[in-house]
Amino acid sequence: MESVYFYEEDAGKEINKILRQEFKKTPCVIKDCALFGSSNKGYFLYVRSRSEAIDRIEKRLEEFGITKIIGEEKKAVCRAIIADEIELAALGFRTMFKKGRLSENELNQKAPLPLPY
Repeated sequence: MESVYFYEEDAGKEINKILRQEFKKTPCVIKDCALFGSSNKGYFLYVRSRSEAIDRIEKRLEEFGITKIIGEEKKAVCRAIIADEIELAALGFRTMFKKGRLSENELNQKAPLPLPY
């Protein structure tokens, strides 16, 4: 199950602290609204977990004025957050393996490795 919430910038520090301390095993993604072209000043909180975990997060954070996003807006925000996370993961893999990759010419010029026996 997945849920998306919106919260104002003012509550951001407290919400981040609570998520880090109390819900560190629950996968959460926090994105600035401005990254997705939203005119709102605040953050989106994307949670994908079991419904019990989502309910606990909702109950704990309702005092901070967190707003649950539903309907078509939820679908659009979920797609944007997931696409952004996939792009970041791909970028991380590209930079991680780019240094270790050899070109075909370099592979052909290297002497073969000795056999381990």
